[in-house]
Amino acid sequence: MTEQEKKLLVDSLNNERYALNQLKYKEMEIALLKKKLSLYENRWHKLMNLLLVKVLRYALRYIKGLK
Repeated sequence: MTEQEKKLLVDSLNNERYALNQLKYKEMEIALLKKKLSLYENRWHKLMNLLLVKVLRYALRYIKGLK
């Protein structure tokens, strides 16, 4: 194996390692974004439930006030 072939092999291995590291980084980034999305969805549902309860309470008070 010549020096040029060795250098080419080393370069291709380094490129593969770099690509694998980039892929791992992107996968971790996706997992983090999914976790954040899940947290925001949970907060959204809690907020909507709370808002619904407040609206219903207000409506009940309003109806009781009419009687």
